[in-house]
Formats: sequence, structure tokens, C-alpha cells
Amino acid sequence: MTSLIIELPDIGEGITEAELSEWSVSVGDIITEDQTLAVVMTDKAAVEIPSPTEGKVTTIFHEVGEIVAVGSTLIEIQVADGTSVEVPSQANQDTVIETGVNKNTETQAKGDTATHIKATQVQHLGNTASNSGIVNDKPLTSPVVRRLARDHNVDLRTIIGSGKNGRILKEDFLQAISGNTVKEQLNTSSQTTLSEDQITVTKMIGMRRKIAEKMQQSKHNIPHFTYGEEIDMTELEKMRAHLNSHREEEQTKLNLLPFLTKAILKALQKYPQMNCRYDEDAGEINTYANVHLGIAAQTNMGLAVPVVHNVQQYNLWECASAISNLTSRAKMGKVTAKEMSGSTITITSLGAIGGIFSTPIINHPEVAIIGVNKLFDKLVLDEGNITTRRCMNISASFDHRIVDGMEAAEFIQVIKKFLENPSLVII
Repeated sequence: MTSLIIELPDIGEGITEAELSEWSVSVGDIITEDQTLAVVMTDKAAVEIPSPTEGKVTTIFHEVGEIVAVGSTLIEIQVADGTSVEVPSQANQDTVIETGVNKNTETQAKGDTATHIKATQVQHLGNTASNSGIVNDKPLTSPVVRRLARDHNVDLRTIIGSGKNGRILKEDFLQAISGNTVKEQLNTSSQTTLSEDQITVTKMIGMRRKIAEKMQQSKHNIPHFTYGEEIDMTELEKMRAHLNSHREEEQTKLNLLPFLTKAILKALQKYPQMNCRYDEDAGEINTYANVHLGIAAQTNMGLAVPVVHNVQQYNLWECASAISNLTSRAKMGKVTAKEMSGSTITITSLGAIGGIFSTPIINHPEVAIIGVNKLFDKLVLDEGNITTRRCMNISASFDHRIVDGMEAAEFIQVIKKFLENPSLVII
């Protein structure tokens, strides 16, 4: 038999390491060519690592949650002698790039990233035994059991496995350490429940860890200040209802986001310094002529910020379609690495549960983020008469190193003007 050693490939975009967020196979599994072996999480997205051949998984070298350097050994696959294995110099251009762990590849985007699998052929030497009490010099077991063995300082080579081909099952391990008071704490998930105090400890891995790192980086590096304003949305809501009632079947139903986008674009014409990214290391402000709009979207893996590039090129209906399509795919975990990077200003919204005010965190290294809160009805005096108006609060945060308070207030007032006069937005 011959074995292939699969290494973490070069994912591109200067990435030197990634977090192992999921194993899709286990030791002993029979796999097919192109079957997903593992999912790794970079700063931008999750990437599936496919198998270059069919075979049997013999060794897994890392645990979920570990940070793995590009070029590090990931997995060993046993293949039949004489098997032809084509190892491309670059990855399949259909490599799935996701914000969540989703195996459906029907809507893969082509050409946005490239990876390659480095497979090294080695002779399979088999298991050996010594006179030092070692039963199996290369025990077959799962990553979970290996982690438990490390935690409890147990040499797996001294345990006889009851599984297929001598595989050490979790039950074998528990029996080997029987009498240990921590046995009831062992389980196969990333959560460990301590029964005495009913405390649940969850290891922060994958997308959640990336979100935490991003938020901490932003709050640590950027001196935020937040400015809020109330917007009278009555006329805009009337126009939106009218346009939706006359839309073509193929047109995306208009929500508030395309109108807000158009208002922001109008405001950026007067305040282009809000459409920039601050390079702290170089001490340079990079102001962009084109607007690459980040849309904060909640996914089943946490908060993601897909990007509508060159959003200024779209009319109102096209803008609605682009935002809807992008956020829908983000929620399903089907966006490309390019679609998850390069934003220059971001919108965040909690929709119907958006409260009356918030303090959004800037999407580093941008300098501004526009948060919208829920719509509400308000009684107001209009020339001595009491009337009801449909209102909404905007909560916007700015990088005070780059944006002065007066500029921020004026910028939001321009947005307010266009939202309260929606006929100007669609021009």
C-alpha cells in the first residue's frame, strides 16, 4: 500500500495560516476523489480542502480549533499501489469559499481563489510493537480521543482498540482511565458540561473566533464616536410601497437598504473622506473613488460582511437585487473570498428588532459605519395639527482619528435630507 500526505495548501491573498474549523472525515473512512477532507477558516472565509484521490484515511494530524500554517501536514490517505493521483499545481478553480460550513457546491463561484493540494507519496510501513509495553506504535483513533489522551497524559499506544482494524474507540479510552473522576465530563462535541455547577464551556473556534478578533481589533485600534439622528421616513415609505406595487415580476422587492445606499452615495459626493480605509502601519488614508459597500449580515455561523463592489454603478432596482442576492448567499454560506473583502464603508441593520439606538463597531480598517434602527410611528405637530409620521433613527460610528465631529454630523444630515426627500434619491 502507498500513502499520500496532504498538506494545507496555499489559499492565496498572502494567507500564511488558517484555523482548522472542521474535519469532514475521520480515521478509517473510505473517501472518494474530490470529497471534502476538512474546512479551514481564514480571515475572510471558510475554504474546503478536497481529496485528490480515493482511498482510506489513516492519520489526522490536527484538532479542530488549531491554527495550521500553510504547508503543514493535514492528513494521510492510504491508496492502492498503482493508483494514478493527479496533483495539480493549482487548486480546482471551483474551490468553495464560504462564510459558513455548507457543503452544497452548486453555486460555486469560479476564478476567485486558487489552492493546490501537495501530496507526497510515502511507503506505508504499518504498525510495529516494542518491548516497552507499546501495543500499537501508530494507533487508529479519532481526533477527539487524541485530544482526550493529551488532556489526561495517556499514551494511546498502550491501549488495545476494539474497533475495526484495532481502532481505539472512545469507550476503549474511558475504560483505560476508569476510576478517573473526570470521566463524566468527556464528550465528542466542542462543549464540555461540568455537572456540579452546571457550567458550559464552549471553545471559541471558526467564524466566532474570527468575529471576536475583528471586533477586538476595531475597538482596540479605533477611537469610536457615534452620532445619532431621527429621520422622517413617511414619504419614502409611501414611495417604496408605490414602486413595489408597480414592479416587474423579475424585479427584487424594494426594502429600505437600496434607498439608504443611494442616500449614502449622494452624501459621499460631498464627503468623500468617509469612503476610505486607514492604513495604520503606513500612516496613510486611502480614499476610494468607487464605493464598495459592506452589508453586515447575520448568518448561522455569526456576523458576516459581504461586499457589493462598485455599488455606484447600479440604479435603485439593480441595487436592491445586488444586495438581496449577496446577503442571501452569505446566509447560506455561498459567497466568494472576493465578495467578503475590500469594503470601504458599511451598513448594518437589525431590521425589525433594531431598537431605537445602537453604537455600531466600525468594520476595520474603514472609518465609518451606518447603522439603521427600526421604523416606528410618532405623533408630531404639523402647523398646529397633530399627525402621525413614520420615523427611523440612524446610529453611525466614525473613526475620530480621521473624521471630525462636525464632518460626521454634516454627513448624516445630508443622508437625512435625501431619505426625507426620496424623489431626489432615485434621480
